[in-house]
Amino acid sequence: MSEDKGLQGALNSFFGGLEEGEHSPLDYADDALLRDMDEFFSQGKNTERIRRFIEDNDETFALVATGGADDTDSRSGLQLYQLFQQYAEVIEEIAEDFVASREEKAADVLSSLVAAIQKEWNSSENAYRMLCTSYIAASLDYKSFLEFAEDLYGNTHYSMAHDNEDMESAESSCSGSGCGFEDVDKDEGNGAT
Repeated sequence: MSEDKGLQGALNSFFGGLEEGEHSPLDYADDALLRDMDEFFSQGKNTERIRRFIEDNDETFALVATGGADDTDSRSGLQLYQLFQQYAEVIEEIAEDFVASREEKAADVLSSLVAAIQKEWNSSENAYRMLCTSYIAASLDYKSFLEFAEDLYGNTHYSMAHDNEDMESAESSCSGSGCGFEDVDKDEGNGAT
């Protein structure tokens, strides 16, 4: 892919020229190519690359949850932007591996792939249908990356109230009926579980 701009450059230049609301539906070839790419992204070696990147950078991803991205002139803002650039490289490598795995010429695959992703993004009924396009979108735009990182961090660090202290706190903050605790008290008295 050395003679090409690569996926990042091709997508950025392609999307840079779109008019608001411009879209076309996916055809069979576009859909098949995106399904193949999604399957490729889902292969163990590729999910492992992404998982390892996320785990290795967990502390930096945490900066999104603490508002570190709000000030782009801060140290945390710079760290997040550097993380975005590193993430884009990981996704670029996976996309390049996909293009190289195809029987067609790399330039033709890249051109078709860019067109298919563009159509999916601009089609309200297809947008982000494939997991791979969500990963790619986050690698192309810093704001999209921050949204992706916030969702990712929230999903991987979500915890539920499990101990009695948290349950008691939840009970005391819920007044009146409809919180579900009335049934628990009644059931405890008659031996029901």
